Amino acid sequence: MEYLQVAAGLVALTLAGEALVRGAVSLAQRLGVSVLFISLTVVAFGTSAPELVVAIDSVVIGVPTLALGNVVGSNIANVLLIVGLPALLVGIKCGGAELARNALAMVLVTVFFILLCLTAPLGLWQGVVLLLLLAGYVYGNIRRARRDPVAARETLVDMGTLPAKPLGWPLTLALVAGGLGGLVIGAN
Repeated sequence: MEYLQVAAGLVALTLAGEALVRGAVSLAQRLGVSVLFISLTVVAFGTSAPELVVAIDSVVIGVPTLALGNVVGSNIANVLLIVGLPALLVGIKCGGAELARNALAMVLVTVFFILLCLTAPLGLWQGVVLLLLLAGYVYGNIRRARRDPVAARETLVDMGTLPAKPLGWPLTLALVAGGLGGLVIGAN
């Protein structure tokens, strides 16, 4: 029975991932922003939602190290596994100012997180600072996305089987929501 559950979870993850990719590309096309921008916001927050639940639950039940371990382990897995495996399979084109700027932001945030962990227990003021930094990061990306129509035109070099034109709004939103929901369900 457990094998069937694992197999069903893998199928759900595959289908949800496909739906999310198609929905995210269509959403970027509809909003006139880059796919990278959508992946840095909608996809990133959506796929981080289960981790947020784990972090809050672990702090509430008195195991805060689980929350911190989840953050550190997830970031390591994201960089090494989530980038490494697709790069191994088909290769990933890297480059561009937008990606470099956001990768630098990731490194700076990681260094800041390390400094916070080394200097004091994380409390109210550290939480406020982290959330303010997040708000500033998102705000900056939104401003740049609105000002940079060139990045929107170079959303994908090769869209493969993805449609050249955006899908309708209802289908786009259904794919994004269904993809995010399916990832949560498949992961369970």
